[in-house]
Order: sequence, then structure tokens, then C-alpha cells
Amino acid sequence: YSLIPNYDSAEIHYKRTIELYPAYTDAINNLATIYNIKKKYSQAIGLFKKAIELDPNSVNTASYHFNIGCSYIHIGQNDSAIYHLNKTLELDSTLNAAIMQLGIAYFQDKNYALAVQYFKKALASNPNDINAAGNIALCYKLTGKLDSAKIYEGIVQKNNPGFKL
Repeated sequence: YSLIPNYDSAEIHYKRTIELYPAYTDAINNLATIYNIKKKYSQAIGLFKKAIELDPNSVNTASYHFNIGCSYIHIGQNDSAIYHLNKTLELDSTLNAAIMQLGIAYFQDKNYALAVQYFKKALASNPNDINAAGNIALCYKLTGKLDSAKIYEGIVQKNNPGFKL
């Protein structure tokens, strides 16, 4: 049981640390991460934004924007998610997870053409990414492009033989 994280206790300690050191961005980031884990997305967003405000040139700024974008996806605010995920890629164009999350945001908005573009970018940088391939297949299926859907379904099935759309 000692390996099970105690987020409630950590939350209390990080809050206390921030009370004592309000500009300590590592503590702010860690508390925001705990809020994300606990699905307190609005609180997490506020803290990640505070970390950016305190240190906009931090090496972690891309990560803060990424986490904000993911939090916005969870609460269905895809326009805000897209803004922050694009900001992530401006700061770190190699972050493949941001490309995938952009695809997810566009997918949730039912903009399947743009979703496919981002999922294909993610797949191009990692040809074994069955999540990207599966998402492409689903987008194609939802738009009636069944032949294209089958191609990407086949990519997924190479690594996950039981996969079916």
C-alpha cells in the first residue's frame, strides 16, 4: 500500500507550501497536476495559468500549456484547448502528445477532417501509434469513407489483432 499515492495529503502540503512561497512554480505545477488527477480541471487550469504568469519563460511553459489544453478538453472547452495546444507546439514542436490532443479536440468538435490531419501527423512521427491509427479509422468511418477506414483499421490490427471498428 505504500506505493499508492496519497493525493489528499499531497494537496494539503502543496497548498501550505504555496501559502509560504506563493511564487514557487514547482509547487503550483504539482498541485495543478494533482487537481488534474482528481478531475478538478478548472482549478488545475487556474494554477497552470498562474505558473505561466509567474514565469512565462520557464522551460516548463510548454508543459503548462499542454496540461491546460488537456484540462480544457476534459471539460469540453475545445476552442480554449486548441489555443493552448497550439501554444504548446509553438514552444515545443516535438511534443507528439500535443498533436494527438489537437486531433482529439477537433474530433470532439466533429471537425473530422482537421482531426484526421493531426492524427496523421502523430502517426507519421510514431508509425506504431495504434491510438492515432484507430482515431483516423474512426474519423473515416464517421464520414462514410469506409475504404480509408479499413486501411487504418488494418494498421491497428497488426498490433492489436482483436480491434474492430
